[in-house]
Amino acid sequence: MTEIKKVLEMVGFENLEENWSPKKIILRDSREAILWVNKINGHGILDPDFWITEEEYREEYREEFSANLNSKTTPKDHLLVYDELNLRQQGQFSQHIKDNSDILEIGSSFGGVLKHTFNREIFNSYTAVEPNTEDASFIRSLIKGDLKNKLTVKNDFFGFDSEFVKKFDLIISFEVLEHIERPLEFIKNIYKNLKNGGKVNIEVPNHHDALLHVFKNKGYSNFYYHKAHIHYFTPTSLNDIFEKENFTGSVEGFQMYSSVNQFSWVYNNKPQKDGSTALNIYGDNDNENLDFKNLMVNFDNEWKKYVEEQLISDCLIYKGIK
Repeated sequence: MTEIKKVLEMVGFENLEENWSPKKIILRDSREAILWVNKINGHGILDPDFWITEEEYREEYREEFSANLNSKTTPKDHLLVYDELNLRQQGQFSQHIKDNSDILEIGSSFGGVLKHTFNREIFNSYTAVEPNTEDASFIRSLIKGDLKNKLTVKNDFFGFDSEFVKKFDLIISFEVLEHIERPLEFIKNIYKNLKNGGKVNIEVPNHHDALLHVFKNKGYSNFYYHKAHIHYFTPTSLNDIFEKENFTGSVEGFQMYSSVNQFSWVYNNKPQKDGSTALNIYGDNDNENLDFKNLMVNFDNEWKKYVEEQLISDCLIYKGIK
């Protein structure tokens, strides 16, 4: 276990030395680990003894973290599994896109949000940064014809190692900030690379989601924490770090997985078999009864709305302006 002073120096939180305590957790790979938790805002930092390397992101990440729990999922298959979710994520920021917008996505993964943006919007340019070599290569193959001229793909780590040739009207990322070692520096660079009046849309997992914070589900806890996530954000801690870097905005809830998946955790204390099942409210039984389908859809939508409003959804979004 690393001393908390050293941990905070490593993540750039040197001025936040008080009110941290170590918590024993189980990582998804079954190892015992330490999470440093802030007693005031609930923010968590995984002890550095358990972090993964930049090289693992580039070459090995998809071997362990995929839609299929026990085997690697290809970028093409990921695109199919998460298509509906990626469309919902694209809807988080679509209202900010203009025909002259320059967009930066940090951590584009297999290109699901990117694909929907190219299919549905008119804009000037789209820069995608993705550290995984296979995903970056797949993104380049997604866009065809003249639209390729609008796309720049950088197979770089999540930071800002090199200067961009332009500033951006909109910077987005999905499930990335939790991987960043020094989030305040990262957000400072986002601010620097935004045009005046530029917008950000940053999605992260929620450390206060219902299964952890309300149900206190042990099986979910052992699945939720894993070695690729350094930071665990709460609504308060996410808002705080953007405020420190002079953004004006707010935190919203976003529920990624279905109500059926949450109840499955509550009653079975283990994950469903894969990401596709966890997103689907019908599970393996796609009932043909239209009234029943509508009932399930309406319930799922109302449940998502409730947990999002209460900020106990499985994800959070920071929406802000420079």
